[in-house]
Amino acid sequence: MGAVFLLMALSFVSLDLIFEHESQSHESFVKSHKKMYCYETYSGPPNPVLFVTDEKDIDSIKEYYEKIEHGNLNATFNFPPSFVPANQQVYVLSYDRDSSVAKIEFYYLVRGYLNSAAGYVYAHTLHKDSTKMRLKKY
Repeated sequence: MGAVFLLMALSFVSLDLIFEHESQSHESFVKSHKKMYCYETYSGPPNPVLFVTDEKDIDSIKEYYEKIEHGNLNATFNFPPSFVPANQQVYVLSYDRDSSVAKIEFYYLVRGYLNSAAGYVYAHTLHKDSTKMRLKKY
């Protein structure tokens, strides 16, 4: 019985070490990509940006932001929304075929634990400068 317990304990420790290594490896991969800031200014000061996590919603987010860009500030969206907080540093992993949508990943803290989120944003909401730089203009 003691040997089984010892074997189980070693298995859990090994799995934890493997998971930690995989997490660090993925984080290094992500952080090797271009850093940008994600926010939109279509209605004035910088605002959070909607993003989607499912590839099937890419066309919908693109259509939504194209309407907003052309002045329809009451545009409706047809996808489950998630937000990238304004002034959030993101890593641009790739662009779609016409460069209008970018795949991003970003990191954030919750109760002291580092978490990440990945998804797709309208590429025109990506900026080199943070919103802090942008707010000086208002």
